[in-house]
Amino acid sequence: MAIIWRKGMSVGNDIIDHDHHFMINFINTIELVLQKPEEKKMLLAVIEQLRDYAGKHFRREEAIQRRIQYPHSIHHKNEHTLLLKEIDNLILEIDATKSAEEIAKRSTDIIDILRNWLINHVLKEDMKLKPYLEILPRAFS
Repeated sequence: MAIIWRKGMSVGNDIIDHDHHFMINFINTIELVLQKPEEKKMLLAVIEQLRDYAGKHFRREEAIQRRIQYPHSIHHKNEHTLLLKEIDNLILEIDATKSAEEIAKRSTDIIDILRNWLINHVLKEDMKLKPYLEILPRAFS
């Protein structure tokens, strides 16, 4: 089932919110690609695009954190590093699969990992930024 962006997911900054929305679209696309487990190359391509985009998003988010002097920025950056490692490991695992059947068996796990990865980070870690961002213009970068 697709992840739907909700207003309650907003951290109060258009740049960060746009990135989160875009990453949700990547995860929804990955879920669609998983319906064709024989499309391993396509699956890897979309997950790698998510990983690249997430890296860019994390750099943008960390730059905003520096500008607002966010007191938990070091912890937050460490979380970003762990999240990227999780995706890197997922890519390696999928790349090592030998058959479409293996991917099909893991499809629920794969999408759960990605959903939890994004939703838990946004709803737990990024929401801690909200009080610092709400006092600034929504387009603050």
